[in-house]
Amino acid sequence: LGLLILPESLITPVESETLCPSYMAPESRECLDYLREKLAEANAKQSNLSDRLEDEQYRQLSLQEKLTYIDNQIAQTEKVIDTLHLEISAQDIEIKLLEEEIQIMEDALSVLNQEVKVLERTENERGRESYKYSYVGALEFLFDVKNLDSIIRKTKYLIETRLRDKNYLEDFADKMNNLEEEEEYLAAKRAELQIKRNEIEDEKEQLIDERNNLDDQQAEKSYLLAVSEKRESQFKAELAETT
Repeated sequence: LGLLILPESLITPVESETLCPSYMAPESRECLDYLREKLAEANAKQSNLSDRLEDEQYRQLSLQEKLTYIDNQIAQTEKVIDTLHLEISAQDIEIKLLEEEIQIMEDALSVLNQEVKVLERTENERGRESYKYSYVGALEFLFDVKNLDSIIRKTKYLIETRLRDKNYLEDFADKMNNLEEEEEYLAAKRAELQIKRNEIEDEKEQLIDERNNLDDQQAEKSYLLAVSEKRESQFKAELAETT
């Protein structure tokens, strides 16, 4: 606001009597100087209030821009957190399915172990029996001609069954090796997934901390904006009183 200069000719006795103190002559130089001083003070006050009002409005604009930026950051962080949460849930399911597959492998290995033990025990019994028949002497054959054919058939049967048992044991050994290799592969895959899942969980926790920090910043900026708007209202009211 510019400084308003009142010419002496415009100051009427009635106005000067109203605005100047009673001890001053209405049309005196003293009264004129007094009015000019009061006008300068009013202009200075209005200028100061206008500057402070502009400062508050600029501060509000800056705070609003920062709040908009923080809002966008919070929204983006929330989206990433939701995505990570989905990824963690998916990996939890995959880990659970792998654990079920591993349990199936362990159960199959347990059954194979039991079958191998039974087969080994049977094979050992047949081995002992074959060993016994291998020491039947020629005289025993002569004195027990009637049973000779039966002994030969039984010996042949024992040889064939022992050979078959041996083949079964080899097959079981191959199956067990395959199952153990598959179990080791699944266990390694599960461990790898668990490590990755834990890393994602850590990343999610870091983002949650970041989101909380943004929330704090948002609350702080909102408070400062409210304070600035209150000051703006006060300055506007004071400025209205001076005009």
